[in-house]
Amino acid sequence: MITTGKKLIIALLMVLFSLVLMRFNSWFGVGVVVGLVLAILYTIDYATELRTIENANKLQHFLLVLLTVPQILFGIGIIAIGASIVLWVLYNNFVARQSEYTGGFLTFGMAPIFIVFGIGLLISALKKRDRKSNES
Repeated sequence: MITTGKKLIIALLMVLFSLVLMRFNSWFGVGVVVGLVLAILYTIDYATELRTIENANKLQHFLLVLLTVPQILFGIGIIAIGASIVLWVLYNNFVARQSEYTGGFLTFGMAPIFIVFGIGLLISALKKRDRKSNES
């Protein structure tokens, strides 16, 4: 079984090699997109694994800090996207309707989910894990 750290390295190498191979064929751009998505997900998983280590050495602590920063930025970005969609819908319904706006309150769409997911990412990045409950 491959550990999460190895999966993260494989995803990052996939992005790197796909970027190089795009010189020969543009279809390798699919590898860049897939690798970036997997790298984001494995970064979050690997940071969660590092938080559960009881006596982390200096390298593991450095990696935890290094991987927590992108998770926090990603969470803030998702919250900003969701909030901007909510504000756009509220502005167009209550202040001034723009010509580009064609919907009503149903145009909130995924915005509340973005906000909740972003808050969840921030909470999981900043919260210390209970190490005793993970051992059982």
